[in-house]
Amino acid sequence: MRSPKRLARILFSRKGLWWVFLAVLAGTVAAAIFLFALSRNLPSVEQLDTRQISQSTKIYDRDGTTLLYEISGGQKRTVIPLETMPQTLKDAVITVEDEKFYTESGVDWKAIVRAF
Repeated sequence: MRSPKRLARILFSRKGLWWVFLAVLAGTVAAAIFLFALSRNLPSVEQLDTRQISQSTKIYDRDGTTLLYEISGGQKRTVIPLETMPQTLKDAVITVEDEKFYTESGVDWKAIVRAF
């Protein structure tokens, strides 16, 4: 077993720094390859805008005012345009998800380091 002083001397020698540099470089390359492999199958922004979301089928009476039946495949879903949602609902969702949304620059470095 090596003593901590000897280990520190080896680690901070020229040879030790070279190995640390190579390890960091290998980790960075591995992370880049991993992220590239994950992002290959992600949809483009255009595909997200034009995606078709399955909704439940609604059957109304002859006046079109009373809902008689709603047929779904296990999920009752109705798409509501963002423009019709009240601003208070949008603000509530942002507040619950990220209370610093309006005050930060977009990246919370403390949260990233904590998650890492």
